[in-house]
Amino acid sequence: FQSIEFAAVTVNDRVTWPFALITDDQGATAATEFKYSHSGAGFDRLFAELFGSLKGKQIEVESDAGGLLELGIDRLRADFDLATAVSALRNVVIELQCQYAGIGMTEALGGAPAESIALYANINHSVYKRRDTYEFTRAAERAVEEGFDTVKCAPFDYLPIAPSSQNTIEAARDDLEQVTAVRLTAGPDEQVLVDCHSRFDEHTAPLIAERLAESDIGWFEEPLQPRDDPEGLARVTRQVEMPVAGGEGGYGEEFFAGPVSGAARSTSSCPT
Repeated sequence: FQSIEFAAVTVNDRVTWPFALITDDQGATAATEFKYSHSGAGFDRLFAELFGSLKGKQIEVESDAGGLLELGIDRLRADFDLATAVSALRNVVIELQCQYAGIGMTEALGGAPAESIALYANINHSVYKRRDTYEFTRAAERAVEEGFDTVKCAPFDYLPIAPSSQNTIEAARDDLEQVTAVRLTAGPDEQVLVDCHSRFDEHTAPLIAERLAESDIGWFEEPLQPRDDPEGLARVTRQVEMPVAGGEGGYGEEFFAGPVSGAARSTSSCPT
């Protein structure tokens, strides 16, 4: 690594997608996207400090980055911001190696190259101001009009985390109606995905999944936080009918080889 530059794409007044552009000693440049810290402050500085520690060092494989920074797996798992920064740097190493090898990242990571990749429309960011059924419906309608055949929503963001089993369905009644509205708007030929953002627990998640099954959703994403309770999420996965996705906040190969991956029938993309 020789130089670093930061860039950002403003999605709306709430969401910004940050990037780092890193250039090596031969002039090749790779971009990596990362998520800002939970506090929203100091992440660029943290990333730049880690970059400085790696600057000028020879990195043979991307997994060497953590070792060169003298950061153990336990520390990375305990610090989401640090893990995100190291993961982004590891992505840069892979991307630069791919450029020199003339191959794509999918092939470098052991996958089969594909001519195209299916995308979905995440409508959550466009409805955060008025999170009502009408706005979810309009967002789904726009996504379908723009050619997406898969729509993802996160209707439970303002639901108290892990409400009791007794009042879960009642507390989530409006949110479930939003999913129904998205399904009706999208039509029977479209996929509807639901992200729960870890708002449930092992007891309440199957109740919600049973109601969501009525809308024929494509996947049930992260009803529990897999970093905190992977065994509980694995048990939920075995109980529900639809595929379970999750793990975007996990770090390290051991995390993805754990109990959740053994039980899950689907996983979402994972930035760390």
